[in-house]
Amino acid sequence: IIFPASVLVVDKVYGAVFLIVILLGIWQMVAYRKEIFPISKDEKLFFLSLCFVMVTVVITTVVNDTDMDRADRFLALILAIPAYIFFKRNFSKEKYVWFGLIAGTFIASGVAVYQVFGLSYCSIKPVRATGLVHPIIFGDLALLMGAMSLAGIGWFKKHSIWLVSFPVFSFIAGMVASALSLSRGGWVALPFLVILFVWYSSNKTSLATKIMSYSLLIVITGSLYFIPQTGVQKRLDTSISNFDRYFDNNMDKEWEKYTSIGVRLEMWKAAWIIFLDNPVVGGGWGDYSENSQKLVDKGVLNKRAAKYYHPHNQFFSALAKGGVIGFISILFLFLFPSIICYKFIRNKAEPEIQRLALAGLIFIVCFVNFSLTEAILERSRSIIFFSFYLAIIMSQVQHCRKNNYSF
Repeated sequence: IIFPASVLVVDKVYGAVFLIVILLGIWQMVAYRKEIFPISKDEKLFFLSLCFVMVTVVITTVVNDTDMDRADRFLALILAIPAYIFFKRNFSKEKYVWFGLIAGTFIASGVAVYQVFGLSYCSIKPVRATGLVHPIIFGDLALLMGAMSLAGIGWFKKHSIWLVSFPVFSFIAGMVASALSLSRGGWVALPFLVILFVWYSSNKTSLATKIMSYSLLIVITGSLYFIPQTGVQKRLDTSISNFDRYFDNNMDKEWEKYTSIGVRLEMWKAAWIIFLDNPVVGGGWGDYSENSQKLVDKGVLNKRAAKYYHPHNQFFSALAKGGVIGFISILFLFLFPSIICYKFIRNKAEPEIQRLALAGLIFIVCFVNFSLTEAILERSRSIIFFSFYLAIIMSQVQHCRKNNYSF
C-alpha cells in the first residue's frame, strides 16, 4: 500500500520496501525450494525476459570495451525474480493492490496541486509538479497508477456501487498530477488506453455505461486542456509549434534545434546514426554521450544532443547502446508479459485474475508509450516501480494455472 506513493513523494522508503521483498523472496527460494521448484514453462520464459536485458548489457559492454554507465539499473529486473517468488508464495488479496494505487494517486495529486498552486499563493514562483522526482517520472507514474486503478472497478462494484467512485477519482487524480507535471510524453498513452478499455469492456458493460465513461474521460481531458492554470494548453501548443518549426525549411534550423522538441529529435537522430555504425551490438552502454559528441564535433548535430546520457527514448537508447540484440531484449521484456495477460483475459479466467491481467496490460501499454519520449528503464525509481509491479501482477495471474489457462 505504501510503495506507490513512496516512489513519488519520499526518499528511500520505496527502496526499503523493494529490498525487504527481495530478501524475503531469496529466503523462501532457499527454505521452500522443494515447494517452489521446478518452475513452469511460463515462469522460465518470464525469468528469461527479465534477465535477457542485463545479459545483453554485459555482452555489448564487453564487446565494445566500455563501462555500463547507469545500465546497472537493469539489475532491478533480475531482482524482480525473488520478488515474484515472494508474491506468488504469499498470495495476497487484490484489494491491497487497488488501495495502494489509489492512495498513490491521491497523494501525488495533492502534492502536485500544492507545488503548482500552493507555492504560487505563497509568492513563490510556480513550478512543474515533481514530487521528489523528475517531473517526467512524476507525471508518467501518477498517470499510470490512476489508469491501473480503473482495472479494479469490478472489485469495488462487487462490494458497493458507491465504492466505484474510488478508482474513478483515482484516475482523475492521476490525470491531474500528470497534467500539472507538464510531462507531455505520458499523454501519448491516453488514446491507447482508451482502445484497451474499449476492447476489454466490449462484452462486459452496457452501452449506457460505456457512453457515460468515455464522456467523463472527454470532459476531464477537455477541462485539463482548456483551463489555463493547468498549463496543458500552452505546453501542447508549444510542442506543436516546435515540431513544425523544426521541419520548416524557411526557419533557422540551428535555432529550432535548441527547443525541447528539437533537442529530442536531434538525440534520436544521433542514436540512429550510432546504431547504423554498430548495428549488432551498438556503441556500448557507456559511450553514448561520447559517440554523440563526435557527431556534434563533425557538425552533424546540435551541441545539446550530446548533453544527456540517453536519447530520451528507450528504444532508440537500446539501439544506440546495445544494437539489435539490445533492442530485441527490450521488446521481449514488454511483449512476453503482455501475451500472458492477454491470454488470461481472452480465455475468460476468473474475474479477479482478469482484473489483474487488465492492470498488467495497462501497465505495459503505458510503459511502452513512456518509452517513446524517455529512457524510462534507465531511471532508478521508474525501473524499481516497473520491477515491483511486474512481479506482483505476473505472480498473481499465474494462480490461474490451476484452471488450465497456461501460456
